[in-house]
Amino acid sequence: MKKVLFPATLLPALATWGMSEPASLPSELRSVPVVVVDSEGTTHELLGLRCEGRGELELRKGNVDYKLSLLSVRRIEVIGEDGEKIRLKVTMKGGKSGEFLVERSLKCSAESDIGEVSFYLGDVRTVEIGDEK
Repeated sequence: MKKVLFPATLLPALATWGMSEPASLPSELRSVPVVVVDSEGTTHELLGLRCEGRGELELRKGNVDYKLSLLSVRRIEVIGEDGEKIRLKVTMKGGKSGEFLVERSLKCSAESDIGEVSFYLGDVRTVEIGDEK
């Protein structure tokens, strides 16, 4: 029976591989207020919205993918369903808006006064993103 020996210098790298933390939220998003109204009509006042751990929203319109910085978005409104996807109306801070599709299981999170909050976009009515405090 042969034994395979790993060099001792590889052990620390192997021990930490795959254990890195997700990318941190951009500092400018941490102090941005967010008001979420869920599908039951409950209002949640939060700070520092991120979706899938990032400070951007990945959407689809037709056959084209969009990547929007959450800092440039004013409002996200769920306007319908299309199978496993939901239709969103996204309004930018400059006033322009558009309709997009996204997976209803897209997970977003933020901070509340009492801890971290997470939700699926398919479970909310609106997300209002304010200006940095």
